[in-house]
Amino acid sequence: MALAAALTATAALLFAGCGEEPPAPPPWSLPTPLASGVTVSDAEPGEGAPLGEGDWFALHYDCRIAAIGDGPGDAEPYDSTRRGEPFVARLGGNHLLPGFVEGIRGLRVGGHRRFTVPPALAHGALGRGRVPPDATLEYEVWLVDRLVQSASGLWQRVVARGSGPPPRAGDVVVVEQQSSTFESGRTVSDSRVSGPLEFELGRGLALPGLEEALLQMAPGERRFLVLPAELAYGKLGVGFELLPGQELLMDVTLLRVQRR
Repeated sequence: MALAAALTATAALLFAGCGEEPPAPPPWSLPTPLASGVTVSDAEPGEGAPLGEGDWFALHYDCRIAAIGDGPGDAEPYDSTRRGEPFVARLGGNHLLPGFVEGIRGLRVGGHRRFTVPPALAHGALGRGRVPPDATLEYEVWLVDRLVQSASGLWQRVVARGSGPPPRAGDVVVVEQQSSTFESGRTVSDSRVSGPLEFELGRGLALPGLEEALLQMAPGERRFLVLPAELAYGKLGVGFELLPGQELLMDVTLLRVQRR
């Protein structure tokens, strides 16, 4: 008892000496079990509209193996996005784990949540990659943004703002973009490899969804777009990379505008 008290006092003195309080753990809510078997706990509620079916979102996550069968798991995450770009997907997308969809449903922007996913709603009895069979997963997620949909069906997220007035029809724009598919992640085009695109707005020289976004962007601005098929390649697709009717994901930066 005396030793424990001495250690506690020493720790308090150390923090007092450096002028800092010991970091407080997140104020997690009591775990709430859902009917599916997913268990959810929140640290921050977030703001704005809750994520619903079909919404596109951007979030960061850590994922660890919480348990393997009846045995222990691993304290450290085996997968994380926190050192790079946030994970962008659609709630209810086919390639998302059912338990992940359950866990993030209802999140609001700025929300911080932790949830456990039983094997049946994760990778099951077979496992996958670094996840062994019968593994219970634990996710910790931070909802960065919820994409906004326009009347045309285009989804957009401002990643970095630019400055100055947006271009108008007739202006020549210089654009850097990388596009891919949602389902497979295959790259459809990448101007970082082929070189920036330069074209005149308003003449149908670019995909309709890209033109719509560019007419709203300031020079230097970067946005993440989700183009429905009718605003992208429609019923034609692009070879084996983008099948007919598929949505197109696009990371686009307006480098400069030549006014006309």
